[in-house]
Amino acid sequence: MLQLTPSQQKALSTERHLAITANAGSGKTRVLVERYVNLFETRPELMVQNVVAITFTENAGAELRKKILAEVNERISSLPRVGEQRYRLARLRDTLPNAFIGTIHSFASRMLRAYPVEANVDASFSIVQGADERLMREDIIQRVFYSALEEDFEQPFEPPVLHLFRALGRGEVTQLVRTLLRNPARA
Repeated sequence: MLQLTPSQQKALSTERHLAITANAGSGKTRVLVERYVNLFETRPELMVQNVVAITFTENAGAELRKKILAEVNERISSLPRVGEQRYRLARLRDTLPNAFIGTIHSFASRMLRAYPVEANVDASFSIVQGADERLMREDIIQRVFYSALEEDFEQPFEPPVLHLFRALGRGEVTQLVRTLLRNPARA
């Protein structure tokens, strides 16, 4: 087992929910693998359907799942042939394909598909990507701008949106909105 830093040791505590953020190569995945497997080793009533591991990318989710499986197999191989701990780990190994390990987008999609009536969405919705996403985004930007400008022209005073359009021009404002939609962290 790798030596963990004090911060990593603290992150292994399962007394509360946790979000781990750190730089690349800092051991996040190692901590998440340990934490995930430890949850199932220490809580016999826990099922994979009760734990969500959200990652930034689908590749990171696949890598996390692969490392969890490797850790479980390693722990199983070091245990006697029978016993409660081996049983728990074998159950985790066998049910791991049903575990939710993925992005926030795929988690939200799964929840919306499971509860479409409660979410007021069509159960057969699809995720818009690529060219369709760009076209839809452009259409929405144009509609929102025209709607906002129409409402602002009807006001008895000159709203800030009109000042923005006059100062920067429609093209520059549109480009700023596109940039913010692509990278919300810049907002």
